[in-house]
Amino acid sequence: MILVTLGTQKQDFSRLLQYIEDSNIKDEIIVQAGYTKFKSKKMKIFDFISYEEMQKYIEKSDLVITHSGTGSVLTPLKAGKKVIVCARLAKYGEHVDDHQKQLVEVFKDEGYVLELTEENKLDDLIKDIKKFKPKKYTSNTEKFKKALKDEIDKDDRENKQSDLKNSKFGNFIHHLCYFLIFVFSLLTIHSVIDGNYNISFFVESSIYVLFFFLYFKYFTKMISKISKKYDIYIIGLLCVLIRIIWINSVSVEPKVDYLNFFNTAKHLVENNLSQQLSLTRFLSVFPHVFGYSSFISIFYRVFGVSPVVSQYVNVLLSLISMIIIFNIGKLVKNRDMGIAGAVIWTFLPSQIIFNSQVLSEPLYTCILLLLIYLLIWFVKNITNVSKTKKVILLILIGILAGWGNTLRPIFLIYLIITLIFILFFIKNSKILNRFIYIGLILVFYFLTSTSLNIYMEHKIGREISSLPGYSMYVGLNQKSDGLFDGDDWDTLMKYYTDESLSASEVQSNMFDEYVNRIKHEDINYFKLFLIQKHRSMWMGDDVCINALPVHEFFGITDIGGYSIFIFLRSICNMYYLTLIVLVLFGLTKFKNNKITTAIILYIIGLWFAHMLFSEVSLRYHYSAVAMLVLLSAYYISCSLENKKIKNKKEVTK
Repeated sequence: MILVTLGTQKQDFSRLLQYIEDSNIKDEIIVQAGYTKFKSKKMKIFDFISYEEMQKYIEKSDLVITHSGTGSVLTPLKAGKKVIVCARLAKYGEHVDDHQKQLVEVFKDEGYVLELTEENKLDDLIKDIKKFKPKKYTSNTEKFKKALKDEIDKDDRENKQSDLKNSKFGNFIHHLCYFLIFVFSLLTIHSVIDGNYNISFFVESSIYVLFFFLYFKYFTKMISKISKKYDIYIIGLLCVLIRIIWINSVSVEPKVDYLNFFNTAKHLVENNLSQQLSLTRFLSVFPHVFGYSSFISIFYRVFGVSPVVSQYVNVLLSLISMIIIFNIGKLVKNRDMGIAGAVIWTFLPSQIIFNSQVLSEPLYTCILLLLIYLLIWFVKNITNVSKTKKVILLILIGILAGWGNTLRPIFLIYLIITLIFILFFIKNSKILNRFIYIGLILVFYFLTSTSLNIYMEHKIGREISSLPGYSMYVGLNQKSDGLFDGDDWDTLMKYYTDESLSASEVQSNMFDEYVNRIKHEDINYFKLFLIQKHRSMWMGDDVCINALPVHEFFGITDIGGYSIFIFLRSICNMYYLTLIVLVLFGLTKFKNNKITTAIILYIIGLWFAHMLFSEVSLRYHYSAVAMLVLLSAYYISCSLENKKIKNKKEVTK
């Protein structure tokens, strides 16, 4: 028999009971639930029972699962019982603070109990508890309690000052991000509807948004109900099948930037890249093209040189991204958020369509999502991880970030997020330790990016440039709204075709042109940054359509009077609009979870980086859409959670 005790706190602790309800436990389960109301066919639930009855149940039990109240843990330990402890957390409204987390860590470190957290599974702990040999509890209660109190007070004294500053700056950053994502959402919605102020557009948009919202919500609910053991596998299968059907239905030949990726990878396989003088000149000026090309060339060597290989690699990367999104959701909030994120990503139209291209975004976004997951996991589990694991994790973050930098220089945004999060969002860690964490990441970031750049120069036989002068110059072009411009390209060609200039000198000259543009052109910066460039980069999600073979594939086929080409554009943009609207609706929810700041920070960082310093394009927001998926999933999970709470209240009444 298993005894579960929740103590006498008035705060609800359904989370622990839900863990038990979702487990595969077959034993008899007796629950003292206190003020927590929970309906279950699996557990026999009492609210309060007498001390004598509690003692009888403890004696009879084979295992006790409890919250981290001192008495609730010590009582079964005195009786020689094995104990699993789950701390009440303030972020879920289960207690006024997180002192229970500190208590359970002391009990666990002393070898008395096993800890149930948001990350581990109860079924796994049930298996572990059978082999677990708890430290024998000696009836020296007052001494242990004093040691317990001294340990917690010691931590409080060491970290009180830094945590106070940490909390103030963390709160400031969190609320600043909350405000900026609000501004961003309004500007983006304005960009989407700009020029479409007729009633029919608003009606059509509202129907699309409502349909997608309900679809996300109820499909997530349906998948969750089918089987919590297989739900992610079902979504994964759908994710792969949809993309395979798409890439086999549409034949797309690489063009422009996509062709540069393909040709670079092709010549890497043929080992003659350094002989392609025009291509290596291009790569030396725009070295980020090489990063993705070297990755895809690995698959070309194994499966043959073909755009189809790139397409199937994109499918694999999409699947991996979906799995990471699912795990970020579980880490940030709960399984419902993970499932919702996986569902939204699986059916994201632009992401599906982009799978038919040879482009770096799927790889770049996959690495970014993995790094976001590792950062959040590190911040949330800092007190539970050994020093060795911390070092390994930080080194891995640095290496992955360094690799990402070779794909897109804008990856610097992730480093800024990491710095902010480790400095201001880690609790119970000395400021010196935080700087050591950041230092480790930066060291391996620079080691990795430098090593890869040296490898690149070796392969192309030229020195590469590290300054994005041309991109900055274009980004300040008010006439072109910060988009690619023929005249700006001609300016670049003036230096580019001069073989006496190195790649660094070409980009340096373009940076001088950028400075001259600031000095001599009459630029309305407010209009350029907040209206023109924002519209150019965030007004829709249909740029994926542009490379499709319109005449060959679409022909004159139509759906309900719309050509398929127009229909796909509409689906892409309305799906994207739905994500923005859900982010806007979810703003009040994000206030309750500071971990969402990591996700929001990336969107804000990408927004600022391109608006202020760089060329823009609709394709450049690809990675930010993955963050919008996560934020939308958070709102969907909150909506499902509110529904569950409402249903429980109705059942209780």
